[in-house]
Amino acid sequence: MGPSTLSPSDSPTPFPPESSAAARIPEDDESSISISISATFFAGASHDPCPTDVILLTTDNVYFYMHSSRLLQHSNNSFGGLLADPNVPLLIAETSEVANLAFHALYGLDPSSYVPIPAVLLRAFSMLTLYGIEPYLVLVPNSPLYNFIIGLGAKYPLETYSLAAKFSLEALAVEVSKHLLTTPLHSITDDIARAMGATYLRRLFFLHLGRTERLKELMMQLPTAHELSTDCSENDQKSLQREWRASALALSWSADPGTTSSQLYQAFLPLTQKRNLCPKCVEVRCRLPSYFYRD
Repeated sequence: MGPSTLSPSDSPTPFPPESSAAARIPEDDESSISISISATFFAGASHDPCPTDVILLTTDNVYFYMHSSRLLQHSNNSFGGLLADPNVPLLIAETSEVANLAFHALYGLDPSSYVPIPAVLLRAFSMLTLYGIEPYLVLVPNSPLYNFIIGLGAKYPLETYSLAAKFSLEALAVEVSKHLLTTPLHSITDDIARAMGATYLRRLFFLHLGRTERLKELMMQLPTAHELSTDCSENDQKSLQREWRASALALSWSADPGTTSSQLYQAFLPLTQKRNLCPKCVEVRCRLPSYFYRD
């Protein structure tokens, strides 16, 4: 985050680029005073029609112009009792990078231009809880930050799931868990397990085990027999079922939660492509997707 530099006679409102958390205005002379102001939360910013009435200062000396109504709306401890004297800049115990994300969540703004990673989001949510704001109150489904974190889950599935678990963001954890099907359970470190807690760790284990068992059940469902005909005897149909069962048993040894429907389809498709199959048995090929797309 770059700072902004203002001379004493300048307006405190910078004209920053949207992609940076703070902006710098070049010094005019030796008497200039260097002041770093948030590029998003500055006096006169458009995300709230009311004028700002609180100035917060981060540990790396970046000023944020805020609205006390926003800070207090969801806080259960009056924003940590920090707003007792709003006439002076109030110190907050975090860096501008972290505070910036926390306030984006509070105002419902899109943080994607800052490309935050799970570790920084963890600190931002921890900051909110420090000041009495439970993240689930501001991180609602379809909000910009909520949607960004869902996208982040594709790149950092385990870390993002742990983030959602730590702050009991259940809907978000469910969305992100879809990306964990190919994540080996043995890759979960002690630190990650402690972060997500027993409840969400158990859910993740049951997701893997339950999906694998359901997958095996689907594979073992044999093709339905049809009426006997001169082209297809009972032995012919039983032969197809035996081959199906043999393929299912072989595949079940390597099946895991990340096994895709297309992989299963390709594994069983050769059984329906034999030249000696009757038209009724060939129809099984057309029904293959229904075997593996039910869940």
